[in-house]
Amino acid sequence: IVLEHDALTSKKALYPNTTKVLTKLKEKGVHLGIVSNAQFYTEMDMNKLLKKDGIDSLYDLFDKDSVVWSYKLGEAKPSLKLFDVIKRKFNKIGIKPVEVLYVGNDMLNDIKTAKAAGLKTCLFINEDLKLRGLKIKPDYKIKELKQLFEIIDIDRKKAMHIAFDKVKQPSLFSKRNFRDYIMPVLDKIISLYDVHNTKLIAVQGGQGTGKTKYCNFLKECLINLGFRVTAFSIDDFYETKAKREKLSRNLKDNPFYQIPRGMPGTHRYKLLNSTIRKIKRGRSFELP
Repeated sequence: IVLEHDALTSKKALYPNTTKVLTKLKEKGVHLGIVSNAQFYTEMDMNKLLKKDGIDSLYDLFDKDSVVWSYKLGEAKPSLKLFDVIKRKFNKIGIKPVEVLYVGNDMLNDIKTAKAAGLKTCLFINEDLKLRGLKIKPDYKIKELKQLFEIIDIDRKKAMHIAFDKVKQPSLFSKRNFRDYIMPVLDKIISLYDVHNTKLIAVQGGQGTGKTKYCNFLKECLINLGFRVTAFSIDDFYETKAKREKLSRNLKDNPFYQIPRGMPGTHRYKLLNSTIRKIKRGRSFELP
């Protein structure tokens, strides 16, 4: 979501629930940016207003690489150059223009120009609304910032159902089960997304409960949603058959170790540990 500065403030005061909405959006994993016709003091004003609500800096909410101030660029809306900059910034982190929602209250500077740049648009109908006699149809209209949650939920659910329809083996889960059991998990995973860090998601369950099918299904859905993801199992890190058979012979009085897999000591835990550490550091890794 990219917001215009006037969609956040009025007469140097934040609109109601602005900080709550922005904080919740960030918690949901929504990438936040700003495109503003701003003077040099705008950042200072924003920081002062946010500090009253316990936020130290606007960059605690907005990604610094996704904020465009006109005074720094030497261009002002309705120039498309500001939007070209924000598109390039989002493109670097894999977000397409059609996946960006631009929120503003000026039909010319915000809605018309953002549409021309290929972004989705949302008109914020507030006391500072500027229609300018234009009859352009924005994708969405809101009267309160908290309505952005409804827009996100609608778009995310649509995207998830499209991802489900693309899965090669959708018969594994009915649409109802997908809605009730898969979508909440996908939503949680998406909310954890951070372009700067690789996230590790662990799924635990007893043998034969369907973890592998479940994880592979989640993986395919996430790939269809545009994420880079892989799935692997602790079973990929078993010791060799010869070593496990030797362990069984050494513990022949223990019936559990007569089962060839699953017991403590049957996994290459050092290799698993080093692989996880590589993943967390964003380094290349191999799965056995």
